[in-house]
Amino acid sequence: MNSDSLQLGQETSGYRYNRDSFMLADFFDPSSVESLLDAGAGVGVVSILIGKAHPSMKITALEINPHVAATALANARKNGLSRYHVVAGDVMGSVNLFGKHKFDAVVSNPPYRKAGTGRLNADPVKAVARHELRMTLDGLVKVSSAILKQGGSLTLTMIWERRDEYISALSRYGFHEKRFRKARSFDDSPPLWFLSEARFNVKTETVETPPLTLKSADGGDSPEFMRIMASLTGRALEVDVR
Repeated sequence: MNSDSLQLGQETSGYRYNRDSFMLADFFDPSSVESLLDAGAGVGVVSILIGKAHPSMKITALEINPHVAATALANARKNGLSRYHVVAGDVMGSVNLFGKHKFDAVVSNPPYRKAGTGRLNADPVKAVARHELRMTLDGLVKVSSAILKQGGSLTLTMIWERRDEYISALSRYGFHEKRFRKARSFDDSPPLWFLSEARFNVKTETVETPPLTLKSADGGDSPEFMRIMASLTGRALEVDVR
């Protein structure tokens, strides 16, 4: 076993992490971030990837499902993260959970679908991860405005069709988008997702970075996505499926 390899445990059913976790971890800007909240952390993939690259960062992973939260803590320990703390709780109740404590940054891979749209997964864990049954996009932005320090960052990924809704929420709660990036399947495909970094109570012009293409013409991973995976995981990604 390569001691430097990334080790991530997940269940054979229920929540399953995907490539958007790696997209988000790569997009996140760690500059001046000493304390980070991973809101709706799942098994901790995004914040563990960030923590592996920045071991001095104090990370709090907030996950509503206690069993999934326990897996996130086990994953952090497997990867040697000593400044990684897990809280089993609802993101929408963050103000009550953390009181007056303020974070430098919030990162989140929230549910993409509104309640009542699309097919609801029969697995309750997957349903909460994919649909806004507990955490909403508007609620995430609102809560982030209450728990971030002045100038703190909110970084997330979301489906492209909800971009206008997200921009409206930023304006409503005192955020200004600093940069965003479209993500698409192929070079000639329309965007499916976007990645965004917004700053709380700091006015800034939005910079659009070049789009991220995930697939090459033959259907395999694109060179850039392979670079992202290599930079985040090193030589190997070990997945422990229980």
